[in-house]
Amino acid sequence: MEPDKQENPPKSPFLSRCWEFIKVILAAIGIAAIGMIAAAGALSQKQLLEEKKYGLERENERVRQEIKTLERELRALRENPRAVERAAVSKLGMARPGDTVYIFESNWSGNDIRRPKRRNHHVNMKAP
Repeated sequence: MEPDKQENPPKSPFLSRCWEFIKVILAAIGIAAIGMIAAAGALSQKQLLEEKKYGLERENERVRQEIKTLERELRALRENPRAVERAAVSKLGMARPGDTVYIFESNWSGNDIRRPKRRNHHVNMKAP
């Protein structure tokens, strides 16, 4: 025998089988760990998508309600001359001839238009 080569002592069949079994178990644990990490990522992504879906559904419901409100306002503007007058006063800042309008400069903002004070006279408004 050559001095630099050493022979491994012979292994018993039982130890060889145990070592093979341990290698298979370790490989299975490694594959399971990789699968669990991938599944955890997929679950967190699914949860994020579910939360986004819920938020979008709430937004859709809010928009549906807003559409219903706007449709009611539009119907009122088409059918009711008083609604047209109220919109002209509140949204456009318009006033009837002879109405007194007070504007306070220190509190003025473009959206802060108040209904003007009325006198005891009426203007006949005709629907278009």
